[in-house]
This record gives sequence, C-alpha cells and structure tokens, in this order.
Amino acid sequence: MSATKSKGNGQIIKGIVFAMAVSALLCVIYALLIERGKCSADSADIVMSAIVMLGAIIGGAISAAGSTRRLIIGLASGIIFSLLLVIIPVLAYPDSVSWLKIARIIAVAAAGGAIGSIVNLGKSNKKFHKSRKKRI
Repeated sequence: MSATKSKGNGQIIKGIVFAMAVSALLCVIYALLIERGKCSADSADIVMSAIVMLGAIIGGAISAAGSTRRLIIGLASGIIFSLLLVIIPVLAYPDSVSWLKIARIIAVAAAGGAIGSIVNLGKSNKKFHKSRKKRI
C-alpha cells in the first residue's frame, strides 16, 4: 500500500515539473513574440490564462496516468501547480497583489488539472489499440 502512495506522490511531482517546464517554455515564446512585434501585450491576460490551462492539463494528465483516483490527483496537481505559480511573484512583489488574478489562476489551473486527468491520453490510447488489435 505504501508503494502505491509513494508512486502517486512521485507522479504528482513529475506532473507539476512537466507543467512548470511547459509553462516556462510557452512564456518565453510569448515574450519573444512580443519583443519582435508579432503580438501585442494587450492580450497578455488571455494568453497567460491559456498557458496556465495548457500546463495544468499536461500536468494533470501526467500525474493521473495509471491511477485509480485520477480526478483527485489531477485536481491536486493543478492546485499545487497554481500555488507554485502564485507564491513566487507574491513573495517577490508583496505590494502589488491582485487577489482576483490569483483566484483566476488557481481556478484555471484546478480546472485544467481536472480536465487533464479525465482526458488521460496515455490510458485511452492503450485501450484503443487493444480493441483495434482484437478487431483485426
């Protein structure tokens, strides 16, 4: 029983690390697009919400792979991911805290983690290929 719990915790950490990496990569790409004049900074809130959502979906899917409690693990990975995203800027700039933006980031990441855990492409692909082999 303890082996499955430690594997589950390891999967959550692995999912959060992948989510942070994807988010960082997408933020760098967006910053380069703004710098070169291809995008405007006016739509930054929408793009950042999309980046958080995509990172949380990927993190939730990786965290919930092979688990029986996929939705709970996906929500947990999304919430932990959002807290990591929020804590760093709040500690760096405590004077300019926008609680509405923080609540939006947490809600978007939690929803993304839940969606990623439900979708869980790795498991659904295995089922698809097994059923396809049986038909052929």
